Amino acid sequence: MQGLFMAHIVSHRFRLQGACAAQPPLTLDVVAGGWLRRRGVRYLLRQRHTAAQRLLAGLQRYPQIGETLAQLDFRRVRLTVNDGRWQVDIEHFAASEVVSRVPAGRRYLRLDAKQRRLLLSSLLMIGQLMEKLNHE
Repeated sequence: MQGLFMAHIVSHRFRLQGACAAQPPLTLDVVAGGWLRRRGVRYLLRQRHTAAQRLLAGLQRYPQIGETLAQLDFRRVRLTVNDGRWQVDIEHFAASEVVSRVPAGRRYLRLDAKQRRLLLSSLLMIGQLMEKLNHE
């Protein structure tokens, strides 16, 4: 939830999770390149161990994941690995609700069909990548 003057935004996160072979904890954030024009995405790793480098290499090996994420209007994308489980959270700009106090009202920001397809494709491809990394 994000607070605004006399209003707040209730955001929704889309999550996919599963088991993985990587044991050391890691966090990877996806950042959109460019605020005016879309210029791809950047992957920011907080750790530098071999499991983190394998994940980064896997993402670079499959550029269609980055291309799909670059078209997605997201606020946050975070992939975490902890205790043998991985989890990806995507917080989209749409699929949110703006609640105002004056005048009292609610407005739902719809997730359109194109963005919904991109969101589901992103989750599917990241899930497939994590499955491949488990079996390498």
